[in-house]
Amino acid sequence: MAFQERELNREEIAQTKSDNRYGFKLLEIKKRDATTREVCHQLEYVVQEFQNDFRAGTRKSDGQESVEIAFALGAVWGNQLVKEFGWTWICIEANGVENYVVASGNRSVFVAPAPFIKLCLDKPDTRCNILFAYDLIEGGTLDSLDENGYANLMVSLQHAAKEPTPPVL
Repeated sequence: MAFQERELNREEIAQTKSDNRYGFKLLEIKKRDATTREVCHQLEYVVQEFQNDFRAGTRKSDGQESVEIAFALGAVWGNQLVKEFGWTWICIEANGVENYVVASGNRSVFVAPAPFIKLCLDKPDTRCNILFAYDLIEGGTLDSLDENGYANLMVSLQHAAKEPTPPVL
């Protein structure tokens, strides 16, 4: 699949900053010097709590609230990847759809934070692999991916979770 890439414009950057502030309010992190890993851990926890609410029917995923939650928590997550790994916010377009994503410097891999969190809210049985993804990036596991390959990390993790595990011989 071919991707078109562009930088975020000033308005999009301002919206991401606003979403980030709301996201941190949702996370309720009291520790001002929380590490990126701690923030990602809290992100996963909060998304799982929202998933429980949606599963129980106390929240509806089809409302505007879930979109705002996804953008807010997605902004926090994306900004953590930018801060920790030097990734970049970009807008990619594929098949006529634009998404704000954070991408590695060589564009081998990207994360679309808000769409993934929205998926978790819409389908509460989706595994929220935020911390696992963080650990893969931090551990260098993804370093061998092809430059400009634009691998969607979270979609890849979802597919891998569905693959049967081969028997050990």
